[in-house]
Amino acid sequence: MAGSRIPIAASHGEGRALFASPEDEAACQDHVAARFVDNSGAVTQHFPLNSNGSPRGVASVTAAGGRVTAIMPHPERVLRMGNMPYRPEVKGGGLAEDGSDESPWMAMFYSARRWVG
Repeated sequence: MAGSRIPIAASHGEGRALFASPEDEAACQDHVAARFVDNSGAVTQHFPLNSNGSPRGVASVTAAGGRVTAIMPHPERVLRMGNMPYRPEVKGGGLAEDGSDESPWMAMFYSARRWVG
């Protein structure tokens, strides 16, 4: 999903990424799995596109081994296209490009399932 820009549900301003030191924040940057971005794809720290003001737009961090991922937004709330906060017009009256009702976030869940085996 690298490079994907997908709308997401953020229900609150909690979950802000906080770091004990600038060194900890710098060390974490290689493990950022998702960031809040603006409409042009630039990382943002500003509300409402970054609902909690996380530094450097950090929305999700994964452990070095990939076994644990913490994510602030709620992809489980936008599994279907009808639940997306925004979606571009596509063929089929608002369904996904493949004609299904699955949102692009389903790819994350399918990927996790493949990884588990």
